Amino acid sequence: YVDSADLIAEVLIDDINKQEYYKNFNQIFSKLDSDPLTSGLPKLEEDFFILWSNWYDIHLVTEIENVKAEVRAVVEVKRDENGKVEKNDNGEYAITIHEFQLR
Repeated sequence: YVDSADLIAEVLIDDINKQEYYKNFNQIFSKLDSDPLTSGLPKLEEDFFILWSNWYDIHLVTEIENVKAEVRAVVEVKRDENGKVEKNDNGEYAITIHEFQLR
């Protein structure tokens, strides 16, 4: 699956600005099955997904008095062997921001 990661990402994320959101494994598997690049891959959820994700794509939109603001960020958290987010030396959660946009 590591060798196919680029193909999987290409099929699941056509355009980061118009990204589709998937609510369950079946939606993801259907999308992968429908594309010739990934249709031959086995579709077992334990083969594709890590129980506790380390990466998050955050997209927030708000509008107040006809002024619209949008924040997008890609963040990474560090987890311990039990899946809990680790804290740094200051007692704050260990989060790294890899991408940040404010519009």
